[in-house]
Amino acid sequence: MGKQTSDFWNSSTKDWVTCVTRLNSRRTCELGRRINALIEDLGLGQVKHTRVSDLTESEKRRLNVASQLLLDTDIVLLDQPTKGMDIFDTFFLVEYLRQWAARGRIVIMTIHPPTYEIFTMISRVAMISTGRMLYFGKRRDMLPYFAYIDFPCPAYKNPSDYYLDLVTLDNLSAEAMLESSQRVENLVEIFRRRQEPLSDPGPPGVPPAIIKRANICTQVLTLWIRVLIYTFPFNVVHFCGEVFLAALMSVCIGTAFWNVRSGREQEQVEDRFGFYYVMLSLAIWPTLLYTVTSAWREKSIVVRDTRERLYHKFTYALCKLTYSVVPAAAVAVAYAVPAYSMAGLQTTSRVRPFGVYIGYMILYLLTLRMMALACSWACSTRHLAATWTGFLFTILSLVAGYTIHPVDISIMFSWAQWVSPVYWVYNLLVQNEFNSSISDDIRYSCSRNPVVQQENAILMRAECGMPSDSDALKYHGVQAQWPLYQPISIIIVFHAVCLVVGLFLFLTVNHTKKKRPEKDRF
Repeated sequence: MGKQTSDFWNSSTKDWVTCVTRLNSRRTCELGRRINALIEDLGLGQVKHTRVSDLTESEKRRLNVASQLLLDTDIVLLDQPTKGMDIFDTFFLVEYLRQWAARGRIVIMTIHPPTYEIFTMISRVAMISTGRMLYFGKRRDMLPYFAYIDFPCPAYKNPSDYYLDLVTLDNLSAEAMLESSQRVENLVEIFRRRQEPLSDPGPPGVPPAIIKRANICTQVLTLWIRVLIYTFPFNVVHFCGEVFLAALMSVCIGTAFWNVRSGREQEQVEDRFGFYYVMLSLAIWPTLLYTVTSAWREKSIVVRDTRERLYHKFTYALCKLTYSVVPAAAVAVAYAVPAYSMAGLQTTSRVRPFGVYIGYMILYLLTLRMMALACSWACSTRHLAATWTGFLFTILSLVAGYTIHPVDISIMFSWAQWVSPVYWVYNLLVQNEFNSSISDDIRYSCSRNPVVQQENAILMRAECGMPSDSDALKYHGVQAQWPLYQPISIIIVFHAVCLVVGLFLFLTVNHTKKKRPEKDRF
């Protein structure tokens, strides 16, 4: 009996799960059919797999209408759905909405003065001026009503244009403003007298449920889901593009500095110093500009969502910094590894120098990325963000100690060395490159130096100007040994300052574009 009962419950549970699965699958299929039907009906089939940012203004408007009609509500509210569309597209959309309303639904929309053909598609018209109703009723009763109150529409005149001008306040002069105000007051009073009184209200209904705002945990989870799932495959394409750009620049550097780190010729010393400087300051520019562009593309969406109180700006910044750390580190690896390998590996102690190099490069590139994000969050335009990023990064690069010797930097900019991540990472990488455990035993060779005769008539090749690694470091002014925690701490503090300043300006500055004041037309 116990076995039979257990088999019964197992089979019942399996059947119930199967039914639920089939029900969810049926709902998903039905939703997919509705989406495809709306796409085809609104003429969006050819741009089905196109990004929204690449659509035309008319296609964006139709897509917005389709997203509202997908809700399948009894009442649809549309605010100027035909704005920016030509006459043909406006005629097509209004006709489709008229057919949609003919299925027992109500479509309420605001629209600019339409043509006469489009005006005849509308069933009811509401005219409002100064917040008060001047006419509300059937479209076919509109012309007889105004003709009855001594405001007939002239022949061969579009009624929508004529009556919209009739109820518009004219502020070109004081006399015109007074005349139009009196006309509007007269029309409002006439409509109020002819309006039927409202019926007595019925019993009070149940108040709508209170809308609760999602907490920060739900907002973070939703943003993570949107980035990882709902932006697929564009997020993968964007990531691959950034990795490809970083790897391409790294390969170009490696080609230019091919195998300069593997030899012991003195003439390769300057190339080895230049390799690290180019990696830290010059070739990183495309990646920084790519970061600024990517952050700015998201900014308009974030401003819109935060204005609608879907989530807070701080929540977005928190998610942005967390879910983009791993991709940014992968981009840093793609930028740092190829050039390092193509420039040549050291013949001694290969593992430890490479580990130190890759660790410093990842920390450095994440810090520069944070600086670019801070400029993008703080500035009102993408070009201004790129300008500020370039200005700050140029100052930080000039004081690194390669283009200008550390002892020749003016007092005005000498302070920038202590806050420049380029300076500290450049010093750490160069010292890691030239401070090997057996550097005292290895000396540079100068095969191209001339052969000179000594006093004892022995012919010898002229000695190198920089015979060892320590002499090269001393010549370039980077021989000072700092505690390891000091440069790393300064880089982390610079990273934190960029984060705090950028986040503060992002939370406090409003970059929404102000609309130009228009003439009061209702």
